[in-house]
Amino acid sequence: MRTPAAFLSALMLTSALAMAQSAPPPATAPTPKEIAARQALRTFFHALLVGDEKTAFGLLTYAKPENQKIAEALFIQTAASQRLVAAAQTQFGKDPSMSLDLTEDQAAEIEKNMDKAKVTLKGDLAEVVVDATLPAFVLVYKDGTWKVDFEHTQDNMGPLPSAEEQAASRKVAAAFDQITADIKAKKFHSIEEVREQVHIAQRLSGPNAP
Repeated sequence: MRTPAAFLSALMLTSALAMAQSAPPPATAPTPKEIAARQALRTFFHALLVGDEKTAFGLLTYAKPENQKIAEALFIQTAASQRLVAAAQTQFGKDPSMSLDLTEDQAAEIEKNMDKAKVTLKGDLAEVVVDATLPAFVLVYKDGTWKVDFEHTQDNMGPLPSAEEQAASRKVAAAFDQITADIKAKKFHSIEEVREQVHIAQRLSGPNAP
């Protein structure tokens, strides 16, 4: 199963590359529209990183309304995993083994890389390249703001997930949110107990998942 979504996977790879070599700053000063497009993408990913899918979904736009449910299936697991990690860290302290999608350093690197992303404007479309070796993220200017164009960006990343993958993502997200609630209710006595339940939840996306 593709998890996290290709959008976030691409930025995870970007962060790894950036740790080895920082990208040079833009040759010319960005225009206000370029800055706004970059900021919109930055806000989108920051929302995912802190588990705020409501804000993230508000920054997506779709050519086909039916694709909204597909996008939500892709991103709810990422947001749920980030909420779980935050709750576990609050209760038991930082533990690298609980970085389900991104380590803290990778998340910080993503935020840093956004400031150096290359933006190419084409009318009401903007292509944002966070790293030259990766596909571009496509944004569209709509209703007075920049939003991530789900279909065009996903076309650059790869095929849409199957119905089975979408269902599995929703199951895992629900299981993660239950674990998060149990952490906050102090039902776990150690990080090892949390990790065991996380592993059980992750198997819901496997080939033998119920």
